[in-house]
Amino acid sequence: MKRIAGIFLLALALCVLTAIATAQQNKAEQMYQQALYEMEGKGDYAKAIESFNQVMTQFPKEKTTAAKALLNIGRCYEKLGDTQAQEARKAYERLVRDYADQAEVVAQARVRLAALGGSGGAVIRRVLTDASGVYGILTADGKYISHIDGGTGDMVQFEVASAQ
Repeated sequence: MKRIAGIFLLALALCVLTAIATAQQNKAEQMYQQALYEMEGKGDYAKAIESFNQVMTQFPKEKTTAAKALLNIGRCYEKLGDTQAQEARKAYERLVRDYADQAEVVAQARVRLAALGGSGGAVIRRVLTDASGVYGILTADGKYISHIDGGTGDMVQFEVASAQ
């Protein structure tokens, strides 16, 4: 009888802990959604930054939500203009450094870092010097030259960086 009571109490304790964890996660997600509304719905980027920061400080163990909040802090700083680009860069760099386990969000931060460009240091780029025999249209991102092969109807894509 005591054994059954012990098992019951253990199961009850696990249920309570699970409920608490779920409630914390839901609260974090609710705050995140509110901050997202401030950013996308109202366009109040300063308020959104403040709200996203609250999500990160109040729920540091909710890694996924905190990482998304930090990504959006960077986006908000970008939308505030060139004067805040350095703050955006800091947010993205922190995200890459502190939330490396959040692969999808980190990938987005890396894209944003690349779009912001270098930090003022030297930038090394490979430049295609011989494009003889390469015909087509350069894509908007400058990474590929593509065209349709008239004989086969196949789409041909030439990668500029690797010259292949």
